[in-house]
Amino acid sequence: MENYKKRLREDMHIFSSVPNLNDEKFSGNLSGVALGYKLWGLEQICATKERKFKRALQRRIELITTMLNIQGGHYDYRDIDMQFRRNKPQNLLESAQIVTTLSGELSRESRLQLLPTVDNVQDELQKLEEEKKADMGDFGGYNALAHALQQAQAPEQPQQPPPAPPQESGEA
Repeated sequence: MENYKKRLREDMHIFSSVPNLNDEKFSGNLSGVALGYKLWGLEQICATKERKFKRALQRRIELITTMLNIQGGHYDYRDIDMQFRRNKPQNLLESAQIVTTLSGELSRESRLQLLPTVDNVQDELQKLEEEKKADMGDFGGYNALAHALQQAQAPEQPQQPPPAPPQESGEA
């Protein structure tokens, strides 16, 4: 009976293309690439389900926007972009190196989309601009200090008094 259960369990994993994650031989000393190859069948199943789920969500959003447009709104269901992210371990160092390598080839926005930790690229670009402005403001303080030092080291030139304002005649 035990052999039958073991064979049934193995057959379930083979026919469903899902590896037995509890197996001692599964993990071992595998690199990320080798682990990816072991999970390839599962990834294919997930990609198929994701496509079907996305199509269903798009249809639902299309129906909702159609109802809203009948009521007087002006919505387009194609403006909504869906992104699915699988909850699996990722090598962030490798992703960062890839993004750095592509710096001359891709725009900043495209590179930020490659990072798994960045959810909203536009927000991230806005934050970068704000930080750049803040850094420039801090640098402006250094400019003021440098200017003050230059004035202190420059030989003093006699200052001329400001010209007196013209006086009005008292004739009325």
